[in-house]
Amino acid sequence: MFLRPKTSDVDTKIKTSSGVFVFLLFLFLPIISFSQLPVIPNLEFKTMNWFDNYFCPPKSKAKIDPIWKNEGEKRIPELESAWNEGGKYLIRVTQNLIGKVFGFEKKSVNLFYCPQWPAWNFPLMIPLSPYLKTASGDLQLPDEDFVDQVFHQLLHPYILKLLPWNQLPPMTERYINEPFTTLFHIHLYAIQKQVYTELNQPEMWQRVLKKNLEYGAGYKRAIQIVEEDGTQPFIQELKKY
Repeated sequence: MFLRPKTSDVDTKIKTSSGVFVFLLFLFLPIISFSQLPVIPNLEFKTMNWFDNYFCPPKSKAKIDPIWKNEGEKRIPELESAWNEGGKYLIRVTQNLIGKVFGFEKKSVNLFYCPQWPAWNFPLMIPLSPYLKTASGDLQLPDEDFVDQVFHQLLHPYILKLLPWNQLPPMTERYINEPFTTLFHIHLYAIQKQVYTELNQPEMWQRVLKKNLEYGAGYKRAIQIVEEDGTQPFIQELKKY
């Protein structure tokens, strides 16, 4: 698996080591003590049939081809296995970098086939169509992109939980005039880049760059900021709170 660290002793060598974002969403985040939960949370992958039936009914333009679900029955266990193999390293390195665990013991990863909806972090929702040959053809994304997408969405509530709700962190205040999408991603991209650096996987950060630069100007600006400022100002800010 590409996400496995290239150094076999990474687990012993990793050093142990947030409010503009926390608006209405903060009210819905569980009030849980970071220190009371296991280091590696358990993710349960399940399909959202009600979501697909409501937003992509058979007569809609964005309908779901039945063959997608046939392939999905095989692909979902493969994607779950990819996360179980590679995701644990992403979680562990993140927690060691910041010094805080993710703050939940179990979480559902809601998978859906409807092609007109993107991934979302609250609730955690991941589209299946980009990872299905029958839905995406030659544009099908590899399993490592699925792992990174789950990681990306998990980082949003993790960062919101860390950043203070009653004051602006310095790095956020510095870029307060940037678009919301940019502010929402600067700490996140810093973590992603540093995690892949720690795992000796710079090629994965390049994949993240290529994919996220296609999402729009706000994402592109966030990446530019992290590339110019480096990861450490954002990492250290998250460690402070």
